[in-house]
Amino acid sequence: MTTIEIATKPEQLDTEFWKVLHGLPGRDYALSDFSAFLMEALGDREAVGIWLAREEGRIVGFLIALPPDAIAKCAFVLTAYATGLTKEIREEILGQLYTWAKSLGARAIGMVTERREDVWTRAYGYKPAGAYMRKELV
Repeated sequence: MTTIEIATKPEQLDTEFWKVLHGLPGRDYALSDFSAFLMEALGDREAVGIWLAREEGRIVGFLIALPPDAIAKCAFVLTAYATGLTKEIREEILGQLYTWAKSLGARAIGMVTERREDVWTRAYGYKPAGAYMRKELV
């Protein structure tokens, strides 16, 4: 059975979260670098949304979101991993994200995804709103 935990501060994330995040395929950053980034980016905020999905104590999915900004009223998903989750659990986490964001005055949710745009559009109603550009630095 999958359970969903909600946290509001990065210091509530346990060691297992950082190990899972560091071990994801395609993630080549150092664990300490990314945890330092998250702690700095989230640490001084009054609210942050952190959802962890666990099965038998193991983290099998997560989502971390920033509260909405004052001008665009857009909350932003910093990072998410849901590959092993059922559609029902993904939808439960997204539903909780939407409720949380609306409670803070958000009118939209933004994100950068490594998945294809059409998957998010078809499954969850997201629409492209610009382009994510990337340049490898060598």
